[in-house]
Amino acid sequence: MENEISELWSSQKTKTTALRRSRQKLDNTREELDLAKAKLAEHLYRYKQLLSKPGRGGRWMDFLREVDFPRATADRYVLKHERFLSPKTANRLTEATSTPTHEQIVGLVKKLKPKIVGVLTTTEALAQFVAELSKALDPATIS
Repeated sequence: MENEISELWSSQKTKTTALRRSRQKLDNTREELDLAKAKLAEHLYRYKQLLSKPGRGGRWMDFLREVDFPRATADRYVLKHERFLSPKTANRLTEATSTPTHEQIVGLVKKLKPKIVGVLTTTEALAQFVAELSKALDPATIS
């Protein structure tokens, strides 16, 4: 029985080590694939800039046919690189935020109350929560 346990333990350690190595190799392969895709997107973007022309004078489609590259896939890569070069700014805050109304604050409290009530079961816990929340949201420390 001891020998069997020893053999099983040894086998399990060996398989665990092999699995860790496989996972690391897989992670490395994924990183390499992501880098290769980014590089491909960049090259396709640049090449499309050189070959594309309005109307029928461009050579982009001829190039894609020559290298047997689907147009939709090439255009997706190009679009991905364009987005990388100029990230979308529409959702970024550009103005100061307004002060919330009393009704908005009450609504927030009503929304949070069910979650808080189950966790903060004592007056002391509630007081500690409010103090920590106040510290965390102090305008002097928020950047």
